[in-house]
Amino acid sequence: MISQPDRAFAPLVVPAFRRLWIATAAAHTGYWAQSVAIAWWLVEQKYGPQVVALAHVSASLPVLLLSYGSGWLIDRFDYLRVQRTAQGWILFTSVALLALMCTDSPSPHELLLLTGLMGAGVALRNPAWQAGIGQIVPLRHLSAAIVLSSVAFNLARTLGPLIAGVLISVWGVWSAFLYNAVTTCFLFALLRRPCTHQATTPPSGMIALAPISPRSRDWLGRLCLRAIGIGLPTSALPALLPLVASPAQKDPHAYVGLLGAFGGGGLVAAMIRPRLIRILSPDHLLNICSTIFAACLLVVTWRPYGHLFVPVAVAGAMWLTLFSTLNVAVHSHSESSYRGRALAAYMTSAFGGMAAGGLLWGWVAELRDCDTSMVIAAAVLFCGLVFYRPCICKGPR
Repeated sequence: MISQPDRAFAPLVVPAFRRLWIATAAAHTGYWAQSVAIAWWLVEQKYGPQVVALAHVSASLPVLLLSYGSGWLIDRFDYLRVQRTAQGWILFTSVALLALMCTDSPSPHELLLLTGLMGAGVALRNPAWQAGIGQIVPLRHLSAAIVLSSVAFNLARTLGPLIAGVLISVWGVWSAFLYNAVTTCFLFALLRRPCTHQATTPPSGMIALAPISPRSRDWLGRLCLRAIGIGLPTSALPALLPLVASPAQKDPHAYVGLLGAFGGGGLVAAMIRPRLIRILSPDHLLNICSTIFAACLLVVTWRPYGHLFVPVAVAGAMWLTLFSTLNVAVHSHSESSYRGRALAAYMTSAFGGMAAGGLLWGWVAELRDCDTSMVIAAAVLFCGLVFYRPCICKGPR
C-alpha cells in the first residue's frame, strides 16, 4: 500500500529519480514537438478531420495492442532492460521520421505508419518506467513520484508545443523532428549508464510469472473499464484541438497556445492534488473531474477562440488528475509480482479508449463538425457518470 500523499516535488530529492525524470520529461517534450509538427503539417496540406485525428490515433493504438506484452516482459525480465530496448527502438524510428520529413513531399500514410511504430516503442517503455518508480524512490515518496511522472507528460504538453512553434516558424516542420531525435538520443544515452538504484528483480534471465488472484483480476477489470470510460470521451479534445485552433489563426501559434494551456493546467493540478486527495476519496475525485471535463468540452464548443484558453487549461488539469489517480490506484492495490501486467492492462485500457475515441470523434467531425463531435463526447462522459461508476478506491480483499 502507498503511504499518505507526500509533498508534490519531494521525490526530486532522490538523485536517480531526478535524473531519469528530467530525461523522460525532455524525451516527452521532443515527442510532443514532433506531434505538433505532424498535426499542423496535415492541416496545412488540407487533409480532413479524420486524417488529422488519425495522427492522434496512430500514437495511441500501439499502446492498446502492445502494452500488455510489455507488462509480461517487465514481470519476467528486469524492467530496466525492457526500458533500454524500447528507447533504442524509439531512437531508430525518430531518425527514420527525420529522414522522411527531409524529403520533398512525404506521404501522410508514411508519417502515420512511422508514428505508429514509434508508439510501439512507447508502449514498451512507459509501463517499464512506471513499474520502476517504486524501485527508485522510498515508499513515502511513491504517490508523489507517480503523479510527477504524469507531470513530465504534461510538462511536455506545455514546453513541447512552444518549442515546436518556434522551430517551425524559423526553420520549418523538419526542425521539430530533429529536436525529437536529439531528446530521444539523450534519454537513450542516460539509460545506457550503470544503474545507481537497487532493482528488486534479477538483472538478467527469466523469472516465473506469479498468477493474479481472481479478486485482484476482478478489481483490475473494474479499474480498466473505468479507464476506458474516461479515455474514450476525453480523447475528443486532444484529437480535435488542431481543428479547433486552425479556423482562428492560419499558423501553428493558435494550436501551440491551446496545447500549452492544456499542459499548464496539468502542472497546476499536480501541485494541488496532494491536498485534494486528503479530503476526497479517489472515486469522488474521479467523478468530480469527469464532470468538470465534460463541462469544459461544452464550453469549448460554445465560446469563440479568444476565450478558449481557460476551459482548455481546466480540462488539462482534470485530465492529469483523472489519469494520475487511476495510476496511483494500480500501484496501491497490485503486488510487485504482477505489477507490470497490472500497469500494462491499465495503460492498454486508457490508451485503447483514447485510440478508439480519436477514430470515433474524427469520424463524427468528418460527417458533421468538431462542435457536434465534442458535444457527443461530453454526453458520453456524463452518461458514464450516471450509469456506471465502478469503485476503485478499495482494492481486492
